[in-house]
Amino acid sequence: MSLFKRAYISIRRNVIKTLILFLIIFLLSVLTSVAISGSSAITNTDITLRQRLPAIATIRTDQENLESFIDEENVDEIERDGLTSELLRGIGELPYVRLFDYVTIADFFSEELVRTFDASLFDMLDYNIEPPVDNNSLYDLGIDWLERFTLTGVYEPNMLDIEANLIDLVAGRVFTVEEVRSGAQVAIVSQSWLNANNLSLGDSFTLQYRIQNVEQFLHALHFDVSEFHSDDNLLASENFDFEIIGVFNHEIGFRSNIDTFHFENLAAIEEHISILNRIYVPTNFNESLIGRYDDVWGGDFPEGFELTDPDDEILHYSAIFLLYDPLDLEEFKQAVLPLLPEFLMVDVATHTYADFSSSMEMIRGIPTLLTIGAVFASTIILCLLIFLFLYDRKYEIGLYLALGEQKLKIFFQFIIEILLIVPVTITLGLIIGNLLSNILSTNLIRQEVLNYTEPQHIATFWPDSPAKLGFRHDMTPEEIVEAFDTSLDIYTIVIFYGTSLVIIVFSASSSILYALKLSPKFILMKGAIG
Repeated sequence: MSLFKRAYISIRRNVIKTLILFLIIFLLSVLTSVAISGSSAITNTDITLRQRLPAIATIRTDQENLESFIDEENVDEIERDGLTSELLRGIGELPYVRLFDYVTIADFFSEELVRTFDASLFDMLDYNIEPPVDNNSLYDLGIDWLERFTLTGVYEPNMLDIEANLIDLVAGRVFTVEEVRSGAQVAIVSQSWLNANNLSLGDSFTLQYRIQNVEQFLHALHFDVSEFHSDDNLLASENFDFEIIGVFNHEIGFRSNIDTFHFENLAAIEEHISILNRIYVPTNFNESLIGRYDDVWGGDFPEGFELTDPDDEILHYSAIFLLYDPLDLEEFKQAVLPLLPEFLMVDVATHTYADFSSSMEMIRGIPTLLTIGAVFASTIILCLLIFLFLYDRKYEIGLYLALGEQKLKIFFQFIIEILLIVPVTITLGLIIGNLLSNILSTNLIRQEVLNYTEPQHIATFWPDSPAKLGFRHDMTPEEIVEAFDTSLDIYTIVIFYGTSLVIIVFSASSSILYALKLSPKFILMKGAIG
């Protein structure tokens, strides 16, 4: 008689015990499924939310450590090493990096052009300060004869801001390699800025580069902006014509779940306005302006106002790295940190998730502990239960052994008896456990995450942080709850079946092998296997 037929007959003769074993394995499978499904759901949710973050990293001053060092050493300031272009290019060649660029900033002025500014945006905030102002506008500082514009120089023709989806090119083209390397006077501007100045793609506009006398203002207790920008304080100026070759648009990242004034929404609006007023030009054009400073000052710059040769050292806040995957942000930080000079750090656009990450970590620990407990309890319970059933079949085992049946065949007979009911049992346990996990885990994460309707961590937007550059994703509690998904995937199913089968086979094998190591004479004479 084959082992399968013998196992089938044994199951039919022991229906009650088989049903009990079925029920116990089912309940333990449900418990295991709840634990594994919950753990997988939280892990998948964490990955999903992190993938929505901008894959952007910058390098900035580690202000906390710097201030701590200054306090401990009781010094006013310290000399620090900067970042060389060679080091930055080396970081840009790391396998995590999709695109590396560094930007240069230059202020230009005009007596005719205006900044684009939509005061109605502040109405969404229930803004109580009247009237809302453009903080970067000279008009709002009382200078009604001059306006300031920021030229953002980029080095890579395939602009990082476009590749990172910060802005969308809606008309025209990006720079060519020749334009970038030669520092051509071409520009990419926003559609809003064009509308505000009655300009179109292909038009040209003129901006004035002004060199003011900074010497008397460097150590002044009171800085008079009007006096500083006045023509009387002007050392030199030069007009430049720029051709508009591209037009972009930018969508505001506004947290619609907040109905009243909120810090992050205010920051989002101010960043939106700042981006719409950006004028992108080749960075080599901006760097060429250093020669004009040399001509004016003759190389004898005022103390505290020295300029650095861009070929020798690049300001660290100008370095921007676009990674292939947002999930690599932490690994990228750990890889770059040892390469950086002291008091510099990698800043990544993950602060909007920081408010929830600790909560997610705490919630993640619950199913992890539950999984460990379920595996341990299932192993112990099944070992005891199978051993109890073997005890009732002691004479059967003794007779098999007395008749010369190989222990290996007896072992596989009992294993087959158990495995015949396992597929249906653990499959039902997987389905029921997953449904329970969906209910329990979703309620747990909803209760925990909705406690953060107001962020507990308000990020400081350093000038060189990804958020201040516009790379931000304001994550809401509702977004986290909606992203939570306990649906079964291949990974969860494989882990569940693998874990369940290991537990069942280990438990059964331990009990059966213990019974089979005894002699048939001992079993039949003692009437027990224990």
